[in-house]
Amino acid sequence: DFVNRDSDPTDDQGHGTIGAGVVAGVLNNGVGMAGIGKHTKIMALKFLPALGGGATADAAEAILYAANNGAHGVNLSFGGNTDIRTLKTAIDYAYNAGLVLFAAAGNDSLDATRCYPANYRNVITVGASDPLDRLTDFSNFGVRIDVVAPGGSSGGSGPGDEAEDLLAQGVTLLGGVDLL
Repeated sequence: DFVNRDSDPTDDQGHGTIGAGVVAGVLNNGVGMAGIGKHTKIMALKFLPALGGGATADAAEAILYAANNGAHGVNLSFGGNTDIRTLKTAIDYAYNAGLVLFAAAGNDSLDATRCYPANYRNVITVGASDPLDRLTDFSNFGVRIDVVAPGGSSGGSGPGDEAEDLLAQGVTLLGGVDLL
């Protein structure tokens, strides 16, 4: 937990928990859904506080921790509109260490070249598609979108902003498929 500086990365918003369930939810345990990775392990790293708006330095520290502690990939379901060297350096380090990094394109209907970490070269940037496989009206767009994944409104599945939660699922789904 890079927010509270303790060993409890409990997810205050459910955003990361939803994403982790898409990838590694246990089959037939009577809770939630089955994930796509039967033997997938999740390294839960928290850098956003309960109200959101975390520090970029904490995000970078979590990425470095993942790279140095056996992670195979990182789901970057967060973003902002400022290119910050600390974050880029951590992403480049993780990429050079062999990790696959997936970044959410963003949910602001903007060109993703204006969004970070989505605009960094060493990430796979994921936009959101609707049930008809079209880019959603909220997904960011443009040349930095590498792939789109289900993220349009489908009835919701967790706390918080439905579009944001479902975009996180799309990013996580792609990450889980690649990392299996």
